[in-house]
Amino acid sequence: MANKELEKFEKKMLSILNSSANAKAWSDLLPMTKEILSHLKKNQNVIDFSEISTKHMLAKRLAQCLNPEFPNGVHEVVLDIYKILINNIMMRQDMKLMDNLGYMHVAYFPFFHTLLFKIKTNF
Repeated sequence: MANKELEKFEKKMLSILNSSANAKAWSDLLPMTKEILSHLKKNQNVIDFSEISTKHMLAKRLAQCLNPEFPNGVHEVVLDIYKILINNIMMRQDMKLMDNLGYMHVAYFPFFHTLLFKIKTNF
């Protein structure tokens, strides 16, 4: 990704992630997760997850959104985000695969046992 593209991508991502600081309830997180998903989809062919400096903050927010107390709608959007990120890592055959997956596995894998069967079959 060119420096200007990456800078623009990260500025927008940081803005989205910072918007969650004002969240008072799970319902405030759903628009944020949908915006992240939209932003990643729009840039999925040009982003390289290993180059994103906000990946730690992104992983933290996604982990928070996988709280078992939150409704399935939030979980489904977050899992769609993970799908894009994992596909990005695999597509690029990133040599730092384990480093990048490490940002995600803390929330993603432990969460799987709490998923409803309906959601599990989609992922």
